[in-house]
Amino acid sequence: MGLAFAGSGTTAIKSAYILYHLSRPENKAIKVELRTEVQSTGQSHSEVKDCPYLNAVINEAMRLNPSLMGGLPRMLTSAVIVDGANGVVLPPGPVVRMQNYVHQRDPLVCSDPLTYDPERWIGQPPSSALEKALTPISLGPRNCVGQNLAKTELLLAISAIFRRLDLRLNANIRESDMGMEDRLSILPSLSAQASPSDIKSATPTGKGVHAIIDCVTAAAEHPSIFEALDPEGPKIYSQVMTGVEIQVPDGVKAELAFGKNALVGETGHTVMAALNVLLETGKYKVPIPVEVLGHGFEVIPPGLDLLMKGVSGLKYAVTVVDSYNSSDRLIG
Repeated sequence: MGLAFAGSGTTAIKSAYILYHLSRPENKAIKVELRTEVQSTGQSHSEVKDCPYLNAVINEAMRLNPSLMGGLPRMLTSAVIVDGANGVVLPPGPVVRMQNYVHQRDPLVCSDPLTYDPERWIGQPPSSALEKALTPISLGPRNCVGQNLAKTELLLAISAIFRRLDLRLNANIRESDMGMEDRLSILPSLSAQASPSDIKSATPTGKGVHAIIDCVTAAAEHPSIFEALDPEGPKIYSQVMTGVEIQVPDGVKAELAFGKNALVGETGHTVMAALNVLLETGKYKVPIPVEVLGHGFEVIPPGLDLLMKGVSGLKYAVTVVDSYNSSDRLIG
């Protein structure tokens, strides 16, 4: 299970950033170079694993956009002079660490560190400062258990995509949309993950979806996320997974719930699917709108229990709306 977790979701995130970087107009030459390389070799892992430019493309995305941010804790075994002029010395014993997001963008390690440039990796020996600074999967004997699976997936996926396809960046995507947000894994900004047309094509009616979760009681162990509301019985009014403020109806007390990690990935799909069952069977009331929860209703069953664990007497409600105010309100 750990292997599957470590080598799947993080790979999807990394693939998204690679596709983003290579789809930008200013990186057209990088895309052409990569396509030339992967079209000149076979399609198996054994044939693509040593492609230097393909590996450079992947390394550069891991440098700029690590899927997980973390430091490498190390105990000092001897004194380290930090600032000799001012007498700043770290004694032996303390544990120190630095975020990979920071040291992988250090201008002392690579020039022009905020630019996506795979060329910087070509010909770099393992002993180089750049190679040593790349720690998206940690270092040492207890590093990422899923790293080999993840790297294999990236090599095969990226080579297959650019062998066959030419990608262009969606005109609606802004650089700020791809800003990194810490939601357990490091994901692109929510506004980058879907567009109104994506969601319209995925929903049964071709329209958007607003949802409300109406609970008899809120989970006592999650007071910051779930708050019982009056009048007309306790309700939970939530802006799950959006980060965008929404209008709270007059007279309704509310704490906007930020159930970020609860709806990532498969759980989000199952929540949407379970809500869709209620929509199709007509078992819903006129709801208080919450923001769009996901692409649409591709799959069916459980997930609602994961979102509302510990809440008794649940009722769920869904309505279909005609239009969207902002693509920032949507998630993928």
